[in-house]
Amino acid sequence: EYADDAQRATDILYRLRERIPLTECAWLATVDNALANNFLRRGDWRLAIASLDRVLGHIPDVTRAEVQSSFDFTNENSSESKSSESRNTVGLESKETMISILTQAYVCEILSRQGRIFLQTGALFEAGELFEEARIKWSEVEPLLSSILLPDELDCHNETLKVGIPSLLEINEGLYYFAKSNYDHAILSFSKAISYLRKNGSILHTKYRKQDWIGPSIAGCQTSTLLYSEAVNNVALCHLYMCNMKEAVTSLEQLVREGPTAFLTERVAFNLCTLYELGSDSAVASRNKRVLQLIAKRFFLHDVGPESFRVT
Repeated sequence: EYADDAQRATDILYRLRERIPLTECAWLATVDNALANNFLRRGDWRLAIASLDRVLGHIPDVTRAEVQSSFDFTNENSSESKSSESRNTVGLESKETMISILTQAYVCEILSRQGRIFLQTGALFEAGELFEEARIKWSEVEPLLSSILLPDELDCHNETLKVGIPSLLEINEGLYYFAKSNYDHAILSFSKAISYLRKNGSILHTKYRKQDWIGPSIAGCQTSTLLYSEAVNNVALCHLYMCNMKEAVTSLEQLVREGPTAFLTERVAFNLCTLYELGSDSAVASRNKRVLQLIAKRFFLHDVGPESFRVT
């Protein structure tokens, strides 16, 4: 895939998928997720949507298995002071609630990804329908969050459930209105997402589990760092389209100052350097771009190449 041999990558993924037993839903979801990403890179929108549809179909079984595994672990290590009957009753109620919440969270993310694909194809109505469906599904389970305490094995989901999904839904709305050229409404939605993420205070600190590194996993919401960067970058683009060049530059420069290692990506560098070129004379633009390059060098951001700084 990264050697630009997308067809070979697709063939390998399909062969892998054929070898995975139908009972291994988590692995099947992982492969379908990878196929969706590969199809997106190739611009095969229909195939990407179909792959994400298959991921949606795996979500109930994968979520139930994930929660069951965490409860088995918790019960084995729970205090003996509670009676077995009482513990099992409370555990059963909490387990079903967690399954419901996590299932809807995963579904919201996949629907959001599908909606963004429709946006890329210009199908605004269909994208809006998917974004609204995601918002409705989350509204059905969000009130339940206060009634449960996630066990340690599922603690990594706390940030996603309390901040990630609400922020994702606001970014969805912002993208929808951006596509409709309603930049004021888009900025309002992106700003709400930024406010959620800032209030949480974890935009530079992301929790991971061993399952995030090895083994299968369902899609999982983007980290707070990525969501925050996306929201700020989109605010800058809105300002650009509204001809507010100063605000656009300030937004991205502030993002880089907050955390160069987290936020100075290829996309941010390219957009900021483009703004420099549009908003100032060539001498000033060149000086600003050199400063940005020095920041990348200072923090060893070797993946941000010279082309990102619009340097020839």
